[in-house]
Amino acid sequence: MRVTFIKTGPRRYGVLVERDRWPDVGVNPAPGYDDYLPHDLLHFVAEAEWRMDGAVFGQLASGGDAGIFLPLDPELLTQTVRDRKRRKRLSAKPKGRRSELLTGVLETAWAARRGLASLPADWEEQLAAARVVPSTGSTRSRAAGTSSTSAKG
Repeated sequence: MRVTFIKTGPRRYGVLVERDRWPDVGVNPAPGYDDYLPHDLLHFVAEAEWRMDGAVFGQLASGGDAGIFLPLDPELLTQTVRDRKRRKRLSAKPKGRRSELLTGVLETAWAARRGLASLPADWEEQLAAARVVPSTGSTRSRAAGTSSTSAKG
């Protein structure tokens, strides 16, 4: 799987995911713009580092759409939207909650690092709430062969 983050305009970026076994998908505009660390890039890093196979990029690596990504092939678009609506009706809770919590903590830490905010007093508790245990050594995702990231902009 190859993931590319592309700046698409002022305060906008998109994400392209090229997959070997499933159709390529993308999202544009993607949520959470930042000049240096877009929201989805933080997801990618957090999921690889903390080995969260079932979150956004793990779902994409296993053939899913992770909720906001759409196929690039127009012939697949209608069926994908229809399937997504059906799954949403049947689903009890959203997937990727742990990844979203961790990404929020990382966004806060990044803003604090840049002097735009201060870390909340309970930031360690927020990490614990996400039940995060950092991996040791490898930052490679176990999610079905996630192999590279590139950035353009």
